[in-house]
Amino acid sequence: PEITGVDFDGSSVSISHDGTPKAIVFLAHWCSHCQAEVPRVQSWIDSTGGFPGVEVVSVTTAASSGQPNWPPSSWLDREDWTSPNIRDDSDRSAFVAYGGTSFPYWVFLNGDGTVAHRLAGQTDIQTLQSVMGTLSATG
Repeated sequence: PEITGVDFDGSSVSISHDGTPKAIVFLAHWCSHCQAEVPRVQSWIDSTGGFPGVEVVSVTTAASSGQPNWPPSSWLDREDWTSPNIRDDSDRSAFVAYGGTSFPYWVFLNGDGTVAHRLAGQTDIQTLQSVMGTLSATG
C-alpha cells in the first residue's frame, strides 16, 4: 500500500510508488532489537550514504508511554536518525498493512510498489545491502 502520515514534527511523510525503490523499517521504541538496529543502520548511512537509488523510510509503531525508551521521537533524535519517519497510529495500521510480524521488520519495495522482500528481526548491513541490490526502479 501507499501510506501517508506525519513525522514527529507534524510534517507529512509518504511511502508512495514513485519509481524509487524503498527499504521500510518498522520500529518499536521499547524493542531491544530495534534499539540495536537503528544505530547500526544510521552508522552505515553516515559512512556510505546508504544504497544508491534506494530510499530508507522508517515507521515507528506500537508506541506506548508505559514502555521503556519513551518517547520514540527522543530515541531517534538521540541516535541522529536521518531517514524520514512516519508515526503509525494506535491501531498499527501501517504495520498491519505491510504484514508486520515482529520488530524490527523490514519491507523492501521495487519502484512500482511491489514487495520484493521482507526481513523480520535484526539484520546485518551486508544482508540489507544484498537485498537492496535486487530492487528495481521504475519510471
